[in-house]
Amino acid sequence: MSRKSITRLGALTTALLIGLTGTQAVEASAAPRDGRDSRAKVRPHPKAKPTWNAAKLRSPADRKKAKGKSAQDAAPQQDLAKALAAASLPPDVTGDGRADLVAQMSAPDAGALRIYDHNGSTTSNPWTGAFRTTTTRWDFADLAVLADLTGDALDDLIVRDPGADGGTLWVYPNNGDPADPWTTRVHAGTGWNLADTIRVGDVTRDGNADLLVRDPSNSGGTLWVYRGNGSTTSNPWTTSPIWSGTGWNLANALMLGDATGDGNPDIVARDGSGNILVYPHNGATTSNFWTSIITGVSGFGLGDRLELGDVTGDDRPDILARSETGSLKVHPGLGTTPGSMWSASTSFPAGTGFTYATGLLLGDVDGDGSPELAGRLGKGQSLFVLPNNGSTTGNPWTSLRAAGEEWGFASRILVDDVNGDSRQDLLVLDRAAANGTLWIYLNNGATTGNPWPTRYFAGTGWNIFNMLVAGDVTGDGKTDIVGRQPGGDLYAYPGNGVTTGFPWDSRVWVGSNWQYASHLALHDIDTDGYADLVDLENDGSLWVFPTATGDPIAVDGDWSGVTSLDVAFVDGTPNPDLVVRDSSGSVWIHPGNGATAANPWTTARRFGGNGFESAVSFGM
Repeated sequence: MSRKSITRLGALTTALLIGLTGTQAVEASAAPRDGRDSRAKVRPHPKAKPTWNAAKLRSPADRKKAKGKSAQDAAPQQDLAKALAAASLPPDVTGDGRADLVAQMSAPDAGALRIYDHNGSTTSNPWTGAFRTTTTRWDFADLAVLADLTGDALDDLIVRDPGADGGTLWVYPNNGDPADPWTTRVHAGTGWNLADTIRVGDVTRDGNADLLVRDPSNSGGTLWVYRGNGSTTSNPWTTSPIWSGTGWNLANALMLGDATGDGNPDIVARDGSGNILVYPHNGATTSNFWTSIITGVSGFGLGDRLELGDVTGDDRPDILARSETGSLKVHPGLGTTPGSMWSASTSFPAGTGFTYATGLLLGDVDGDGSPELAGRLGKGQSLFVLPNNGSTTGNPWTSLRAAGEEWGFASRILVDDVNGDSRQDLLVLDRAAANGTLWIYLNNGATTGNPWPTRYFAGTGWNIFNMLVAGDVTGDGKTDIVGRQPGGDLYAYPGNGVTTGFPWDSRVWVGSNWQYASHLALHDIDTDGYADLVDLENDGSLWVFPTATGDPIAVDGDWSGVTSLDVAFVDGTPNPDLVVRDSSGSVWIHPGNGATAANPWTTARRFGGNGFESAVSFGM
């Protein structure tokens, strides 16, 4: 089987989320086959067998004993979360006892960049003209950066494909055509999914563009600098990285620019209190470049997304802030004096309506010396509910209704009943905010329109995981969160039922060697009251790992054509059904047969609809 960890870290990636008592944000498989090959034999499990040790969480006493193997507990942070109350009956969106389908669908021009030309203004909105839209060739990407790598004063585009070889980086050189400036690309290495932040600058002061990377899963956030080799036709970052400190997960915004005016790139970061901190470059060229800290300014809102660039043309880096409502403000650079480099109260408006963008980029696209604004369109914007029509022999989801727009910020959507009212709530991850911010949207029971109009803050720092699933692993009726780190370790955050604070207890290590799983799901398959783990491996084999006791159960067939999966009570029977999507966009239902110690899905599958190939996420 492949030893590549296939992940999807951003809202540009196609993923399927289906479930009732346990649902997840899952990743798209790169395999070209469609669905299950019923003639294929069961493949042996990989040599490095995953371990699933969640049984030790079944009582509070056992949880305390289990904490011994927990690594540094760097995240998520425990901020302002509402509680997860006990779950009761199998939940759904409409409350009729059957799993409804929730789809986060593609927006027009998904995968494109909207470029707003700078009009020369330095005191008012510099991007007032009509935008132009590039081609949609970047719908695969979850991360994008603008920087001049070729030295021609035109900013090139660097993007990551999280689904290829553990994260493939591509460089698109700027060809000088304002209408379509990035038409060809250069391969820039693989394995970049370790990073949640990538910035570009000449850190080593040799005239080449270096890559600044944060690995959130290593020592509370480790920074690495990959020295540029100057190549414009091949991978420009081929040397071993330079270690540049740990503990950088304190920053929920991490930027690079010359804040001190000495010509060296400094780190500009926002911490969890809204302070803008500046880490001056110390002049080093081969070792840690940022070893001191000064305060740039305080009072910046935690909900704003920040970018750094010289908008006003005075050779001082300005801060571009986008609010949660989509409005932009420019905070001009005021100088190099610590404590007053910028002002949270000194700004000018720079436009509204930017909630559509999964990311904003500042860069000189046309070479005129002023930075254009590029808004990156994610694949997910609108949310739809497809109510279950009760069919047990045909497609149960034949109609849909809108459930709100502007969901493009969502990197992952988990669906679970978090307050015990038998309705499906949303747990939404925004990877671009505060190193991964989680929000809980409680279902208000609406049968027309959006049933999730309001949200609760559920902590930050979730980017240390490249996969999250939700379900009742502890068997206490409360929603638990299980996260996978890039190295393959699993950690569980047991739900604690708190109504005024962080809704999960401290994390507990519950397994290892899960880096080869392309999809995971939680659901009580053996009906013992504890959610079991369903595992689709990169080699196309499917397994059920019981949470209590027993060996992994192999599910017959070759499942490598599956691009998304989960488990739910689709037919209203006590047997959990498996729902998968194939690469053509068709959804298939595999009815549960009630088996608790053998393959639970042997009944012939039936059709569950098509046209979902461009959906960012599903949920039940």
